[in-house]
Amino acid sequence: MEDILTKILDYVIDGVSERLQAKIDERGTTKEPKYYSRDEVCRLLHITPPTLLKYTKNHWLTAHRIDRRVLYDAIEIDNAVKYGVAKRKR
Repeated sequence: MEDILTKILDYVIDGVSERLQAKIDERGTTKEPKYYSRDEVCRLLHITPPTLLKYTKNHWLTAHRIDRRVLYDAIEIDNAVKYGVAKRKR
């Protein structure tokens, strides 16, 4: 009797783990990087465009040129706030 229960539990656990792994793989492949424009970064950090330019020139933030646009990585902006490079007002 215990042998049958063990087999059933193993079957259920295998099925659940396969579904979870499929969901994890699905979410990992569809996630795209998030970027902010200069105006969005200024609004989020409550700074002016000249201050954003100063942060970029001092390598506190990294600007990425995509086509004609200058964009900032959202993770980098969050880290700048977290580590005190810029202080976001609430």
